[in-house]
Amino acid sequence: MPTSRCLTTRELNALRVALDKRHITVEDVATLDYARLVRTPGLGRKSIANIREWLAGQGRHLCNDEEPDAGPSVDNGDVRVIERAIACLQERGYTVLPPQV
Repeated sequence: MPTSRCLTTRELNALRVALDKRHITVEDVATLDYARLVRTPGLGRKSIANIREWLAGQGRHLCNDEEPDAGPSVDNGDVRVIERAIACLQERGYTVLPPQV
């Protein structure tokens, strides 16, 4: 009989932050999509893979569960640095536009 994976404390805490809830359910986690998890501090590729596997064990999956294939891979640390830089520019009155594709 296969055992269902458990989420680590770090993963649970990161999901609580992503969902802005103290108590989370499987249904809450299933409302998130891959892009949101990538932007969540404390979650890396292994954690996201574990969350996906945990959801699958519960008979659920992420909303729009598609890992983006296009574009370069971006580390969570890089995303946070960019978000802080954008916030800093906006605080100083600059308008930051999204990248043009």
